[in-house]
Amino acid sequence: MNKLIGALCVCVLSVASFAQLSMRFDPVAHAGLITGNALDVSGFANGDPIYVEVLLENFEFTLAGFEFELRFPPYMTAMSVVDNDWNTGTGNVFTAGSFISALSVQQLPAAADGSLIANNNVTLINGEGRVRVGVLFTVTGDRPVGSVGTPNAGGVIGRLCFALDNSACDSSGETISLTMSGATAEIFADETATQVEMGTTNLTVVLNGAATIPRADGNHSGTRTFADVVPAARAALPGAGQCDAVVNAMYDWCTDAGGEFLSTFDGNCDGTISFTDVVINARLALPGGFNRTQFKKLEYFEVHENGSFVVNSEGRQGVATQMVLNMRDLKLSEPTISPKAREAGWAIVSDTVGENLVYILFNASMKSFDIPAVTVAYEISGKNAGIAMADVDYQASDLQLFKYTPLVEVFESVSK
Repeated sequence: MNKLIGALCVCVLSVASFAQLSMRFDPVAHAGLITGNALDVSGFANGDPIYVEVLLENFEFTLAGFEFELRFPPYMTAMSVVDNDWNTGTGNVFTAGSFISALSVQQLPAAADGSLIANNNVTLINGEGRVRVGVLFTVTGDRPVGSVGTPNAGGVIGRLCFALDNSACDSSGETISLTMSGATAEIFADETATQVEMGTTNLTVVLNGAATIPRADGNHSGTRTFADVVPAARAALPGAGQCDAVVNAMYDWCTDAGGEFLSTFDGNCDGTISFTDVVINARLALPGGFNRTQFKKLEYFEVHENGSFVVNSEGRQGVATQMVLNMRDLKLSEPTISPKAREAGWAIVSDTVGENLVYILFNASMKSFDIPAVTVAYEISGKNAGIAMADVDYQASDLQLFKYTPLVEVFESVSK
């Protein structure tokens, strides 16, 4: 076992300079409704399609296949959960993009190991807003080729169709995230099956341009942040509700009679606030991206074998913590906590954002203030594998934020 006493550091995140990855709403299908990276669907009806295109441009390697994961708002649903629809493009559920559509490819709903999943029940979760897909080039000669100094111009590599599930959901905008690195993808493999690390990109779906308060904005500040997690999640707990003291700790929701409480905390937009909205409201607070200039210096703890690490708050008390971990040549699993911690009311949500794994650990039930340990397994994917603690925040039981650098214990126990 190796121990890393984590020190907060700021860093410049590495960027793959040999390719440009991006995502956009279909400019033809949604002509006149797109402003920048935002699509206004305020005039849409339930069931109307939303088309998202993924692009790879200016790459300097041979493209043999890719997987990517999209996170999308709960008021959007993928058009089908049947594998064959994803494999054949039936109903435009998922189609190879115009750049590769004439080539010999196999498209599939991708499992963590790249295998096919029956009825896509692992890689497509509509209620949570997550879908993972992949494409393999089945003929070697069809693999698009780029090289250093002679990049391939590329283009659209994939197109997904979603349906608007609840046009009555009131929001000034929610994010669709595209994840192309880390634990959520084995991506852009060249002819030697080498993983090429890419970043992320985000789009915004605007349901109601007149809305001023984002959903799950617990303190009614107009901006959704880590500080909103506990009141937003607690608002959906049975027995808490609109006049609960914790929910109202930073804003007086109890006096609201105009329906803003409902529109703010109804995470899945089904017209009621219920237990199913707890995790959705917490997940909405996860940051959708990072400014690459916000981290000025990076200090890695190097690892040499597969294993896991444990984030230990060393007896500190509170109701929530947010951690941003930067990974270099690593694939990180989703963070976990013990069954005992879950029994005490703790829950955890996470996402991979570029080279960063971000998680929020919270206890909306207020049953326990003893912050539990978090475990993350990792696999080495390159020669310079390392982990850095990029940022961390804590929230006390009075909902005040505070800083503390936890102990990170690294266990290198599984040989490659």
